[in-house]
Amino acid sequence: MDVIRQVVPGLPPEVLEALYPVAINGVTLSTRRFLIHLATHAAFHLGQAGYLRRALTGEATSSGAVAIGALQD
Repeated sequence: MDVIRQVVPGLPPEVLEALYPVAINGVTLSTRRFLIHLATHAAFHLGQAGYLRRALTGEATSSGAVAIGALQD
């Protein structure tokens, strides 16, 4: 997370708008869209892991996800 916080905000617009060099399932995306894809993909798996943790342990508490207010610019 520290590396992401240091690197991503400093990426210039031309880097974010450039095509990501690897096609994903035959689809070429901008680097910006690919980063959004990675973030949502990771979030999906985090949700799966949380679901499994609650199902397997019987513990119903949250894993401490980031509150929406913490995401505000």
